Amino acid sequence: MFLFALFHDSMRLNDNYDPLHGPRGAALATELRGEAFDLEDAEMDLLAFACEEHTNGGVGPNPNVGVCWDADRLNLWRVGITPDPRFLSTEAARSEERIAWAHGLQHEHFVWADLYRAFGLR
Repeated sequence: MFLFALFHDSMRLNDNYDPLHGPRGAALATELRGEAFDLEDAEMDLLAFACEEHTNGGVGPNPNVGVCWDADRLNLWRVGITPDPRFLSTEAARSEERIAWAHGLQHEHFVWADLYRAFGLR
């Protein structure tokens, strides 16, 4: 999920219409594989698929992909779009409470050092 978060929008040209940003993000991940990180072939295929397809409106066929897509779609508030529960893969993400929680996060400001500590990182 961390690598999806890094790469899925990494090659986005703008926050409006950029239908090929996912495949470009997958290509960047593929290019950096073995240097910045390493994954088994099946894991890399899943990461590439998740990046390539995340804007096509489907629900995740794999639980890991579904969670990644849900996290991305619950952040659509940033561009003025209310997440549509029909396009969320998990029951947890589809709940009104979770959607409202995600909306509330849009006004939060996070400090990297605090996030690192929260995840046990330096």
